[in-house]
Amino acid sequence: VDLLEGALANECGGAELDNGFVGAECGGAGKLGTGEITAEAWIAIAFLGVAAFLFTISSTFTSFLISMTITAICQQARIMALTVLIADSTPRNVRGRIFSLINILGSLGSSTSVLLSGILYDFNQTLPFYIATIMYLLATLIAIKFLREAKVRHI
Repeated sequence: VDLLEGALANECGGAELDNGFVGAECGGAGKLGTGEITAEAWIAIAFLGVAAFLFTISSTFTSFLISMTITAICQQARIMALTVLIADSTPRNVRGRIFSLINILGSLGSSTSVLLSGILYDFNQTLPFYIATIMYLLATLIAIKFLREAKVRHI
């Protein structure tokens, strides 16, 4: 329990600390069409896979905290980069509906994955994290193949 509480405190604190840096990096002026925001999303998704794998093989509290810190930073980077990409690609008159739909689908996916992770955990305690590693690596490949910045910025 102490290990989990420490990890959660570290992840929440890490998210707050890197918010400003990552937000400034993703929302920088003059980046439209340069591919930088897309690359930041790819890198963040890939490192989430690395962090899930590091979590699985963590044998000390320090290695566990390192994997949780990487997760916190990469989650923020992924969220911010994708938010910028969606906002830039979506016409203003439908932007709210698009973000709402994404949040609804994300909540459904998150709820389902928590349920499935619990079932997998009953079979093997590390299995959900190996599956997460594979899913993040697949998401990275899909993002590299299909994720592109908008040619025209919708503001």
